[in-house]
Amino acid sequence: ETYRALREELFTPVSESTATRLKRLLNTKRNDIITNPNGTLLSDFQPNEGDTCQVLYLSKLGKKKGIRILIQAWKQVKRCHSDAELIVAGSGPLEQEVERKVAELDLKSVSLLGYVSESRKRKLLSSSAIFVLPTYIEGMPLTVIEAMASGCAVVSTETYGVRDVVEDEKTGLLIPPGDKKELADTLLDLLSDPQKTRELGRRGVMRSSHFDINKMLDRELRIVNNWLQSKQTGLSV
Repeated sequence: ETYRALREELFTPVSESTATRLKRLLNTKRNDIITNPNGTLLSDFQPNEGDTCQVLYLSKLGKKKGIRILIQAWKQVKRCHSDAELIVAGSGPLEQEVERKVAELDLKSVSLLGYVSESRKRKLLSSSAIFVLPTYIEGMPLTVIEAMASGCAVVSTETYGVRDVVEDEKTGLLIPPGDKKELADTLLDLLSDPQKTRELGRRGVMRSSHFDINKMLDRELRIVNNWLQSKQTGLSV
């Protein structure tokens, strides 16, 4: 679980999904669990119209991120769309397994970059029109926010954290976690419809404005100050 706490009394989860899980975990209806969405420095990311045949995965290579499903789905994508290219950026415990699987399936259209710097990350987001993260669970997916801020059409999953950022068919496309066929079909839908890809990218840019780190910090200060004032009022009664 991802949340910030003060003396275990005030909780400020990074998403409504996390707040719901936290209340269930604590078995409480307390009103001192106040959501404050995570943010990023949006000025670092400039909306661009990237290559509509370039799909970017930018995350840890781990089980929960869905990289295995993506590699399996990509075989079908490539069979139906010969110009499609997949860039996989990130490192993690499944790195060698992914390398072996890509070689085994002879996926020459997949580029495995490993860990990339922040500047390289921004360039990759800028040059890609589609961002994919078939994750199983998130707290608040910052890479999704950064992809939206860069003008990418986002393909992700209907799961905790992601649904707090992406509205299906409006600011991105969401599929059931672990559904290889649906993932392939959704990627092919965007790859064959550049206009839809661009439109989702534009809507994503507008949506990302809600997750500016400066707004998040301002909200955090207000939440903490209000909480401290309420505690002081309670003590003086």
